[in-house]
Amino acid sequence: MSETVPAQENGEPSEPAEERERRELSEAYHASGQKREIYKPVRIGPPHSDVSSRPLRFGDFFGDRAERPLHEITPDDCRRFCWRDCAIYSTRSMGFFVKIEFLDDVYREWYPHRAMDKDVSNGSFFAKFMRFSGSEQPSLSTIAGFHAALCDKLQELEKDISYCTPPHPTRPHMFRPGRALYRLRDTFNKVFIVLDLNDSQKSSWRERGVLVVWKSEDEATRHHCSEGGEVTRCDDSEVGDLGQACAFRCSLQTAMKMVVSMDLERTIPRVEYSYFLEEMDDEISLWQLV
Repeated sequence: MSETVPAQENGEPSEPAEERERRELSEAYHASGQKREIYKPVRIGPPHSDVSSRPLRFGDFFGDRAERPLHEITPDDCRRFCWRDCAIYSTRSMGFFVKIEFLDDVYREWYPHRAMDKDVSNGSFFAKFMRFSGSEQPSLSTIAGFHAALCDKLQELEKDISYCTPPHPTRPHMFRPGRALYRLRDTFNKVFIVLDLNDSQKSSWRERGVLVVWKSEDEATRHHCSEGGEVTRCDDSEVGDLGQACAFRCSLQTAMKMVVSMDLERTIPRVEYSYFLEEMDDEISLWQLV
């Protein structure tokens, strides 16, 4: 557990102005990236007889919109999935304020439990937001099949990700090449979360409104996921045949804790001041007054 920074009377840490400015900019840049991603998640196109041919619309490494079938995504596209703990799938549209409320809950749970191998400024986050497009209401087995194909492709590409980041193909003066390591987190292939939203309770993820789907029974057990308390196992009549995978229903917070539970350093929340979360409090309050 990291040491707590000495606080001033107003609760903010007393740290050098230069370090404070660096942290504020870093957190603001990181948070703005997550806002863009939840506004415009990876869009999964119409069903196809070959799951690898389903088109994806997403922001590429430079933030430009790209569209290509799953089997044609590139190593640079793969960077956008790196350093994420898992994918969160949504099968229904979310309004602007619902998205903000959801991101707020994800960020507040993730920040004190975040992995420290990567700073907030370089892409590390809990979720990669995914959305099935149009009116499609895919079954859980369809989502599981797509996720398995996605992970297979990403793992195939991971070894080809260059340590040197690329220049922008048409605006090289705006994006200078750099050096950074990009890797998929181990949990991304082992688990994913599905939002089970309903019209009557848009913030149902706070209760038992998410499904957490494990690649196998062994992975569920290893991550301390079992029936009991608020966690209930989904039977085949509810989710269909998932093969070796298994699904449980619980709250988003509980699901997030289970996903990172194998990293003992992340199970204990760090006591740290977050400039962005203080700003987010103000933003949420202002939005609620509109």
